[in-house]
Amino acid sequence: EKVDPLRCTAAYHQFEEVKVMLKNIEDLEPKVQSQAEAAIVNKEMREALTKCEKILKELEKAREKAQGQQIIALWTKLKIAAEIFTGEKRDVYAAYDQVQEFLKKYEDIAPNVEQEGKRVIHEQEATALLEKVQRPLAHAFVMVEKGDKAAAQAKKQEVYEIARLLIEDPFGYYANFDQVKIFIEDYERLTKMEIVEKELPDPTPKAKCGKENWQKDSSTSECSVCHKEFTFTRRRHHCRICG
Repeated sequence: EKVDPLRCTAAYHQFEEVKVMLKNIEDLEPKVQSQAEAAIVNKEMREALTKCEKILKELEKAREKAQGQQIIALWTKLKIAAEIFTGEKRDVYAAYDQVQEFLKKYEDIAPNVEQEGKRVIHEQEATALLEKVQRPLAHAFVMVEKGDKAAAQAKKQEVYEIARLLIEDPFGYYANFDQVKIFIEDYERLTKMEIVEKELPDPTPKAKCGKENWQKDSSTSECSVCHKEFTFTRRRHHCRICG
């Protein structure tokens, strides 16, 4: 067999080695690129997961402390941060166990947490209004019992102005709270009570003015109306000045 002299040269073999090396590089390039992309995805996943876990812990603390505004704010923040795992790129991260573990926690609280935050806010609003209206409500009942129509009506109006949000409750935010139910029952009872006006006693009752009804000087040492002690200048006839 005839042998090509060129194949026997060192340059030829060196060229063949270069060709093999280039072929190996071409075969390796997709693998290297894939590994680089995987490293980028892994880094993004870890950064996003760390952020989400931090917000989730803050949210759990806010729920424990019943901080309504904070619950809603943190839930909104968590939804935005978790979009990387729940949005268009969710399939990219689906293979990571850490992501699946986080998503389970996320999906467990998702249906109720926002409503929970709103309920806490409404309960705190109701509690503040009930504390404010408690005294005027008690005074209104007293005025009705006394038959003081003007004062009773004024107190009723004051109660309504303070607690109108609880009384009307246009969106049904407060109807399920027990303390609000008790207040509404009391308020309805107050509005149905009939005010029977009574003649108020004269604050300075007058005894019969005849001399035969005067008390003896020795029977008392002070005025029966103003309760001031009789003296040389404040004589016993002073009681006739008081009425």
